[in-house]
Amino acid sequence: MRVTLQATTATNLLKKTINLRLAIICMAAASVGLSMAIINISKLLLVICGVATLLFNQRTPKTVASQPERLS
Repeated sequence: MRVTLQATTATNLLKKTINLRLAIICMAAASVGLSMAIINISKLLLVICGVATLLFNQRTPKTVASQPERLS
């Protein structure tokens, strides 16, 4: 009897089909998670570019522009 029960359980597991509702929910959750990750990566790149711009702006020598003569 015990061998028959184990064989029946294994057969039921092989015959299971994918639940369409569960698959749709999982795909929606993954798409939301991925878009949030992309937004966070974009924010991080924006901050890094801003800091790099500020640092490089500080390191470059400043040139004094000659003032134009005023016509009176």
